Amino acid sequence: LYSMEWLQNTARTLGGERSPVWRALYMGEPLNEQLGFFPIANLHYHKNIPTGYNITETVTGIDLAYTKASYSDLCACMHVSKAVCAGKEDIVIVREGWMEAAGTDDFLKRVKLEMAIYGSTEVHWRGAAAETDRCPSIAKEHGIVLRGHASEGKKMSAMGMIAEWKSNRVFVPDSWDTHPGSPLHQLISFTADDSRHDDGPDALFAASDRLTGKLPRAVRPSPACVSSRK
Repeated sequence: LYSMEWLQNTARTLGGERSPVWRALYMGEPLNEQLGFFPIANLHYHKNIPTGYNITETVTGIDLAYTKASYSDLCACMHVSKAVCAGKEDIVIVREGWMEAAGTDDFLKRVKLEMAIYGSTEVHWRGAAAETDRCPSIAKEHGIVLRGHASEGKKMSAMGMIAEWKSNRVFVPDSWDTHPGSPLHQLISFTADDSRHDDGPDALFAASDRLTGKLPRAVRPSPACVSSRK
């Protein structure tokens, strides 16, 4: 019914061949949010944050596209804070999060700007070694504190956040809704299936794991350390 050129252009317009909208409308593979690891029954917005909590630190999680081509994959960014209150359990506040089809340089410029807005001190990225080995050069080029971590598999990476979510300790922006392709839809439909579009959750898990102590801090390398990597 359609030419290959039209299909390829349409897929790019909808966010790429892994886009939930493309998969639902053209591939017959709609996401089922009822089967995900993050039940919508445990969804809480910023407006529901109990009084008395104070933010202690904020970090950023990212998931970079595999190439610099803006249509190849989605880049994702999540700014996440830990908040504490005397006599109560700590909570996780997702300050903001988004995905976009963008080149790495443009994406990281936006990330750095938003880090200043939300007071984030470091960036974490979990992925294959071939990807995260780029972290020292990316950190130096963009002037950010970035640390890469070896992927443990999608399900293992999600376990920490699943526990926080089901304990009603995660709060997301009031503006988030569940339309296909949104950060919240990606989260509530997440099943650790590698074929699914889960750039946002991957970035979220990295930030959350750092805040809950499952990942080590990222530190700015000294000039000597940077020099020794050349």
